[in-house]
Amino acid sequence: MEFVEKVLGERPYDKQVEMLRAVANRRRVSVVGCNASGKDWVAARIVLWWLHSRAPAKAIVTGPTLRQVDEIVWHEIRTAYSGAEGKLDGRMFRTSRCEQTFALAFATNSPCNLQGFHSPYLMVVVTEAHAVRKDDIDAIRRLNPTRLLSTCNPFVSAGAFFDSHHSRRELYRTVPIGSLTPASQGCSWSGSCSAWSAYWAGSTRPFSSWPARLSGYWSVPIPTRRPP
Repeated sequence: MEFVEKVLGERPYDKQVEMLRAVANRRRVSVVGCNASGKDWVAARIVLWWLHSRAPAKAIVTGPTLRQVDEIVWHEIRTAYSGAEGKLDGRMFRTSRCEQTFALAFATNSPCNLQGFHSPYLMVVVTEAHAVRKDDIDAIRRLNPTRLLSTCNPFVSAGAFFDSHHSRRELYRTVPIGSLTPASQGCSWSGSCSAWSAYWAGSTRPFSSWPARLSGYWSVPIPTRRPP
């Protein structure tokens, strides 16, 4: 929080604050939310914070398509870096500070591309995690990263990301972002996010009768308290 507000000069809203604090305190964080809810905005700021708060440190950003990785997440990193107005060192090529401290972003079609990254402080950010192949997820796990942040929309009903909110939920700090959050008010997908949530929950109740319209806690009710 202090890095984002004081160094980058930005003000995240409450769910983005929850994401920031989750990554600061937990090894594995899984975030589900509708389009335009600010997930990638936070992921970009987390990468910059990671590299400038410890050394040597590496951050790997990956996803299923180059567009998602470069034009969305990496674009957000460039924007935040430029907005810091000289407060951050390094050069904005790969956000490299030195040979052992850098961020690298790429899409992959082979788990071999996810091998060989080692650091005492290794972060991996997986964007659109629902579309990343199981072989690639397994390769990321073998890296044994110090921090793992996965984000995506609630449009799958199986796979590693789905499991992070279900059968393997005890291993993750999960953050759901509803479709009525400030950042997603103009999101054209917000209604369908809520409808999908009701469908995944296996509920016979229409989503309009839920206590709130949530874009994905799937098979559990809307929490009244945050998980630890």
